[in-house]
Amino acid sequence: AMHQAGVTNTVAPLGTALTEQQVRVLKRWTASAVLVFDGDEAGTKATLRAIELCERQEVSASVVALPAGRDPADFVQAGEEDALRALLAGKRPAFPFLLDGAVARFGRSGAEAKERVRDFLFPFAAAAAARLRAEEYLRQVAEALGASSEAVMADFDRWQARQRGRIRASGPAAEEGAIP
Repeated sequence: AMHQAGVTNTVAPLGTALTEQQVRVLKRWTASAVLVFDGDEAGTKATLRAIELCERQEVSASVVALPAGRDPADFVQAGEEDALRALLAGKRPAFPFLLDGAVARFGRSGAEAKERVRDFLFPFAAAAAARLRAEEYLRQVAEALGASSEAVMADFDRWQARQRGRIRASGPAAEEGAIP
């Protein structure tokens, strides 16, 4: 459908299941990607997963959110190729897209809402292959939440330590009943 709309520099995963291997192959050809998945719940989940996969492979990702219930083929079938290209022109860098979505979903009024935003975004910052990029993401979180960068960074470091503990606890030794 993207090719039919005149956007020929595109590839599509099977369904919405973008894999790490596919991102590795994509990285051979480009350092950046524009993610466009269907405008439904599965497409939203696929977008989140794709952002994380791109971060891990150091592929700079931008996102185009399609209207609810629509996919690129819908635009082509309706003769709305110009509308599809306009949406593509409005692509957003992935992390600001995530940050705005988290704030819209959880709010930022009160500590609990801010912690939900933070907790939603930490896995994406952790996926960043470069610490410099992760720190920039955390600075953006702090700014959006009206918190200090130091507080967000300290929370992130504690979150990462808990994640490492969970990974160790779920390893083979944990299955055998041993204390990690």
